[in-house]
Amino acid sequence: MSTLTMNIKEILPPTIIKPLKKIKNRYFNRFSGENLYPRLEQLIKTNKEINELFPFKDLSQHYVYEPSRQTKEHPDVFCNQIRYYRVYNYFKTYFPEILRSETAVLDIGDTSGVLFRAMKRKGLSANINADVVSFIKSRGIDAKEGNIEQLDFADKSFDYTFCFQCLEHLPNPIKALNELSRITRKNVFISIPYVNCTKIYTKDHWQSLKKSSVADGGWSEQEVREVDGHKFEFSTSDFKKIVTHANLTCVDQFPINYFSPLGESRKSDGTYFNFFILKPIR
Repeated sequence: MSTLTMNIKEILPPTIIKPLKKIKNRYFNRFSGENLYPRLEQLIKTNKEINELFPFKDLSQHYVYEPSRQTKEHPDVFCNQIRYYRVYNYFKTYFPEILRSETAVLDIGDTSGVLFRAMKRKGLSANINADVVSFIKSRGIDAKEGNIEQLDFADKSFDYTFCFQCLEHLPNPIKALNELSRITRKNVFISIPYVNCTKIYTKDHWQSLKKSSVADGGWSEQEVREVDGHKFEFSTSDFKKIVTHANLTCVDQFPINYFSPLGESRKSDGTYFNFFILKPIR
């Protein structure tokens, strides 16, 4: 037991400590490790649409060459099934134009074409990795190689652009944001990791984590590619500051909560993902 814990127990009476302990257990443990797994599993089991649109098998292969963790401590497949479902329903409700094939949409950093397939529409995916591009094409989605920091598209090529869980991998996220602004006519939709405080990682940190076994919280990778690790994870406030250095303005932001529709709350209810709607500045 830490000295701090002992001092708190000495200061506070048992009548205060007991309810505080209940609150801690209820809030902090609710979305950690094994406590999250059964809730996600139950949600997916009871939601037919999630299983039809974002089946477990498809999301297990979502990262192509990188194994998806699926343990009680790290139920990544469940998390991805649900986060794509929340984004899909948000677009269906508030941006139905996106689901129409005549709307020009680019998904940059896409790894499997899963969202376009769920929307039952054509679209263009882009990824820096040739193997990933080949995999997306094999799933019936048009795809091409592309570096988000220097895209080979004309100005205002797309009505909408998606960039999901990609910016945290980049050495120059501001340059990437400016490229997204340049090629997009209407809105840029971005998701990044949800963190309360901005983090900057060393290369060694991710090399070590990726090579660690799945049982130890890693991915059991033998070879770690340069683009695989996170370089930055921005808090909401810091990401909004980053956006001011690009030709974009932040229209809205929500956490992608697992157990409520996207956009229902701006308070995190336990999530890995943060969702932003950006508009190009002309």
